[in-house]
Amino acid sequence: MTLALYIGRRFLAAFGAVLAMILGIVLLFDMIELLRRSASDGQMSFMFLLGMSFLKLPQGMNAVLPFAVMIGGIVAFWWLSRSHELVVMRAAGISAWQFLLPLLVIVLGIGVNNPLSLSENGLWLRETIGQYLSVVHAGRVRQEGIVLFLYDVSIFLFKEQNGFQERIEAERGVLRNDGHYELYQVRVMRTEKPPVHHTVLRLPTTLTVGRIQENFASPETVSVWALPGFIRFFEQSGFSARAHRLHLQTLMAAPFLLCAMVLAAAVFVMPQNQRKGSMLWRIAGATATGFVVYFFSKVTHALGQSATLPVVLAAWSPTLIMGLLGLGAVFYFEDG
Repeated sequence: MTLALYIGRRFLAAFGAVLAMILGIVLLFDMIELLRRSASDGQMSFMFLLGMSFLKLPQGMNAVLPFAVMIGGIVAFWWLSRSHELVVMRAAGISAWQFLLPLLVIVLGIGVNNPLSLSENGLWLRETIGQYLSVVHAGRVRQEGIVLFLYDVSIFLFKEQNGFQERIEAERGVLRNDGHYELYQVRVMRTEKPPVHHTVLRLPTTLTVGRIQENFASPETVSVWALPGFIRFFEQSGFSARAHRLHLQTLMAAPFLLCAMVLAAAVFVMPQNQRKGSMLWRIAGATATGFVVYFFSKVTHALGQSATLPVVLAAWSPTLIMGLLGLGAVFYFEDG
């Protein structure tokens, strides 16, 4: 137990240092891009742009996490090897799996942790028509072909200069690709005026069923805990939830992908030659391996979104392939 805690602390120190360095580089490039975009607008201060860069940083962290885990593992093992601690462990009969276990437990915990949440609360739409901003909420929706049926509809209209203008409540509505909402059993409420009732009311819109589906919440913005409910809402509404299913499976595979990267890091360190030049080549090889895994995961993700591959296969194949290769290599060096 003491040995596991010691190795775990060494890995966390290396992983934290590598992750901080990579995120610093990402933050720097994001800041440069924001400064370039805001060069023509003197109203945005440096601190405001820096805050925007920090808000974007968690999204970038998801992309670089496998690289940080692999390089952090290599650095941690190199520290142990440089101080001859790894040699003593091996000479004492400690197997590779015993000093890999603390790292696998840690990265599983890192991969599972996700504090964000999003509630399932119907469909929200927003559009600008002329000088008016329209915000539409429907408690339930149902799609049939190119027609969208909305239930428990609320529409809020705002004018650019004068603010809130009116609120429209309807029992149900229909959106076809003809540039109008068709609302039934409608009540229109304006400021300082009594409500007006309509049996049928037509309102202009620039939205279509296709545009609505494109503007649903991106899978990356939804917590893993909320995704199952989000998927149910999509499918009950008649929309395709393939992108969200793929993202959910990718999130489920993420902790195991990090474990596979730890195994890959061990493969680069387990051979006994630990000269300085050799270590630089090992880190370069690990980085190249990380890029290969990254691009392969992007290819399978694209194939999954286009329905060329099943969702589960598209999400899990990078993890399975990397994990099997890492396991095979560790078994080879351990037995050899």
